[in-house]
Amino acid sequence: MGTMLFIGLLAGLMLLMHTFKLGMRKVLGYDLFVDLLLTGGLLTAMAETGTASGVGIAIGGGLMLSITLYVLKQLYGYERLEMLQIEYRLFPGVRPINLPRIAWVYYPPRLFKSRPHSPHVGTHKN
Repeated sequence: MGTMLFIGLLAGLMLLMHTFKLGMRKVLGYDLFVDLLLTGGLLTAMAETGTASGVGIAIGGGLMLSITLYVLKQLYGYERLEMLQIEYRLFPGVRPINLPRIAWVYYPPRLFKSRPHSPHVGTHKN
């Protein structure tokens, strides 16, 4: 039992490291989809062994992945893609026009709000 849990934790940690190569705050913005995709993939891969230990490993890895993503989202904040309306002025004296633009929008952490954080790409929402 202890070996299954240890291997599951290592598998979850390995998947977590690969997702953070994509950008931690961007991954945390879509944590539900990332969690479902990676846990489902891990469960599918480990269930191929046909043993209960493979399923146990997948459950341990998925649990570690879910808890870690949730805690990091609360501590560091996240970014999401959003459609913003940007005002463009083509010529001086001409009425500006609003054009859509897709940009990463940073959301600050919910836990430890007084902790200073560095702004990232995009605009800030409070």
